[in-house]
Amino acid sequence: MAVELSLAVALAPARAADVDISTSTTTGVDLNLYAGTTVDILSGVSVSNTLGGPTVSGTGTWTLGNHGTVSGQIKLDGAGSTVTNAGLLSGGNTITLLGGGTVVNELGATINATSSGISIGKFPSGGNPGVGPGVVVNSGTITQVVAGGDLVLLQFGGSVTNTATGVITGNSSGNAVSIGQGTERTVINSGSIINTRQTGNSTGVFVQGGPSTITNTAGAIIRGGFNGVYASATGVLTFSNAGTIESTGSSANSKAVEATGGGTFLNSGTIRSAAGDGLYLNATGTVTNSGTITGAVNAINFNGGSTRTLKLDTGSALNGLVKGGTGTDNLILLGAGSESLAKFLNFETLSMQGSAWALNDAGSFSTSAEVQAGVLTVAGTLTSPAIDIRALGTVRGTGTLAGAVNNAGTIDLTAGTLHVTGTYANGGTGVLQVGVTPAAASGVLAVSGVATLSGGSVRALTAPGVYTVGSGYMVLTAASVVGGFGGVVDDSAFLQFVLDYDTPGEVWLRVSAIANLPAIAETPNQLATATALQALPSSPLFDAVVPLNAADALEAFDDLSGEVHASLLRPLTAASRHPRDAAFDRLDAAFAALAESQVGARNIWARGYGGAGAVEGDGNAAGFDFGSGGLLVGADGLVSREVFLGVLAGIGGVAVDLPARDSRAEAASYQLGLYGGAALGEVRLAFGAALGSNQVSMTRTPSFTGFSETVTADYATTTAQLFGELGYAFELGEVTLTPFARAALIGQSGGRYAESGGDAALSGASAAIGATVLTAGLKAARRFVLDDGLVVAARGSIALQRTTGDQPTATHGFAGGALFTVDGARLGDTALLLEAGLGTELAPGVSLDLGYQGQLGSAQSAQAVKLTLSGKF
Repeated sequence: MAVELSLAVALAPARAADVDISTSTTTGVDLNLYAGTTVDILSGVSVSNTLGGPTVSGTGTWTLGNHGTVSGQIKLDGAGSTVTNAGLLSGGNTITLLGGGTVVNELGATINATSSGISIGKFPSGGNPGVGPGVVVNSGTITQVVAGGDLVLLQFGGSVTNTATGVITGNSSGNAVSIGQGTERTVINSGSIINTRQTGNSTGVFVQGGPSTITNTAGAIIRGGFNGVYASATGVLTFSNAGTIESTGSSANSKAVEATGGGTFLNSGTIRSAAGDGLYLNATGTVTNSGTITGAVNAINFNGGSTRTLKLDTGSALNGLVKGGTGTDNLILLGAGSESLAKFLNFETLSMQGSAWALNDAGSFSTSAEVQAGVLTVAGTLTSPAIDIRALGTVRGTGTLAGAVNNAGTIDLTAGTLHVTGTYANGGTGVLQVGVTPAAASGVLAVSGVATLSGGSVRALTAPGVYTVGSGYMVLTAASVVGGFGGVVDDSAFLQFVLDYDTPGEVWLRVSAIANLPAIAETPNQLATATALQALPSSPLFDAVVPLNAADALEAFDDLSGEVHASLLRPLTAASRHPRDAAFDRLDAAFAALAESQVGARNIWARGYGGAGAVEGDGNAAGFDFGSGGLLVGADGLVSREVFLGVLAGIGGVAVDLPARDSRAEAASYQLGLYGGAALGEVRLAFGAALGSNQVSMTRTPSFTGFSETVTADYATTTAQLFGELGYAFELGEVTLTPFARAALIGQSGGRYAESGGDAALSGASAAIGATVLTAGLKAARRFVLDDGLVVAARGSIALQRTTGDQPTATHGFAGGALFTVDGARLGDTALLLEAGLGTELAPGVSLDLGYQGQLGSAQSAQAVKLTLSGKF
């Protein structure tokens, strides 16, 4: 049963499980007068004590909840007591839990302390082993309104969790948060823990008495005048910072993070000291930094004779010196970044293990330096007795390696001369990589001592230009050269090099041969182009291709081939379908309306059409996308009861995109045609002829390593065709089914062209081709009358189409060179044709028809739409 206590009158002992304080009092609450485990100060209730002593006290274990206002001290001696504050607590030593326990300060709640805000447990002393680990969870505000001791103090260990909304603000010559002794010391901060005092040893977070953990999350702040964080020598610290930790005072002895017991430190945020060191370690530890560490004296100070390892990862910024101690201090580079060697004092080892680091200025490592992996760029002077480049490591730059250099990886000289002050040894896996231009090598390895070559290789990266057999490039100079490299590796498919040791103390790389370009060709078109280039050994095109590696050379052959001139013939041939389809559609419409038509009646019509498709490559010629569109107009009519004749004309365009050859072509087409048909009972005959004139505009942009041009050409071609159809109409109720067979003979002329715009320009002609298109299928048509009397004609067809034809070719040559022939994508495909359409009469004698056609083939696919407006007169 709950007992409600009115504390404005004398209280008698009560035996209750829960105590509710619902009336304000100025004489405090002695919980020893009541039996129970929980007490709740209700909202709106004010509790204080003018008689002196604690405002709320008890020697037992209590769970206290405050929703009102408490002025003075809450003091609970029983082990494991809990205070949850959702209101306002104020006074000196605001909460004291001598036997240990938990304090929860909720969101919106406030603790205003005039000395300590929270004190949990007892510190071991005088033979007392200490008691009372504590837990503090703060989502509200804990503030030291009058200067005092530690604001949040856990005297026998425990944990403090300050959430993202939590604010702990001390004004203490001690600590805003202090945890010591016991079995656990943990601080997790996602809000702010700040000690505003600038004098004394004012600290944000203090831990001592054993191993400790401090985590400062992204956006969180820990700040103190002397230390942001202090961890004593009695235990190692596990530290993680993604927020900001600061020392803001003026003492040169201050540290943002001071860990005299060493530990493991992970920083991706900001550590900053206004007057002293950013991070201070006085024992064994490992620091991994991908954030910013700033110190007015030292960014990092490794003091004493322990072993410390500093790992710099991507994003690392060190503002200030990094001072090693008298023990062993190691620097490991992870990820990517840049640093000054001059920052690192008294370090023993350097190990590059990341992807890419640049080191500037001058610095030394007293034991060793190694490059295990990645690329280390040395722009200053790196000094160490032994400098080892491992198999996966690369060193480059224009600086100096001072020491005995052992290369089992790569020294990259493509960025300039690298100096070695000492000896140099090239092992069996060691590579000396140089950049070669026709004029000179881009870099040299300059060794002041003996260069001992025990195999390995020289790798030559070649630049475009005119190379001459016998040309030489010095790649290594030394006091003396002992032994030799195992050989030369180069990235050119055509240049061949040899090493020359004839000059004492020097190693030269010389051009020994220029190989045959056609030897690496993989397709007929590549072979034809390479053969033509080989016959022009003094041309800029030959000089541009010779330094290329095999993959780039094959790309160059493809781009220079002019294949688009041959490939263009195929989409021009395919575009002949549009006037042919228009003629067949007009004849189908005439046969469908035969019973209603009069001899001598005339029709005029106009059709807009558009389509797009793709042609697959054949392993030699590349595939491409194409599109077409235009406008056709015509006139037709019955010349007898069975015979229908018409004429058509039109203008259209074809566009071809050949990205694999860096080519594009467009053609404007002008069409003329005749068509006719006859209905002999159920037999349907259709025929026609059309002629198209195509004005071609072509652009090629051959582009490969070291070469880029744009060349253009304008020329004309002609497309002619004859076509016919035989069908038989079956009237099945309201549906007309017509099996049919079609044939078209197409002749596509080639064109003569002379490109302009650069050395890659070609002159020549594409060859004429012929094509046959055979189609067999079934057409269906039906008329519907809608509720409003509107007549709609629906039609559809399905057919199989077989296309055969000649191989498109183009024969041309570069200026001053022999002609060569390349092929376009071969004609030939079997495709499924699907067609559907709807038509209606808009007004007497005026009709509109919308149609779709799809071509689904293994080598070519296309889609088209068409809109036809026709009228009778």
